[in-house]
Amino acid sequence: MDNVLYHKTRAISEINSNLCDPQSSIGDNNIAAVFTLLTIEETMLVPDAGHGREDVPASSRQKMIHMNGLKAMIEQRGGLAALGTNKCLQSFILWLVTCQCYTLLAKPS
Repeated sequence: MDNVLYHKTRAISEINSNLCDPQSSIGDNNIAAVFTLLTIEETMLVPDAGHGREDVPASSRQKMIHMNGLKAMIEQRGGLAALGTNKCLQSFILWLVTCQCYTLLAKPS
């Protein structure tokens, strides 16, 4: 499990570094990295690095962080249609949203 935390922490560190650069902050690679973290959080029980509120489970808290970050990045980019230059990334995000709506019986947000 130490390897998982190590690589997760490194990935988050790289994403945060990219967020400081206006060019790479909402680039395809950074959006894909946040998307990947979100899908990992949704499909696995990945341990928390020890941050956050005690009343919210770590997996739920981290899912919310990554989902909110992904939404903000896509909005800053100009919406999902602006990802049209990367159809694969656009399709994966649409697939994730569709699965979430289906399992949660909710409308997309």
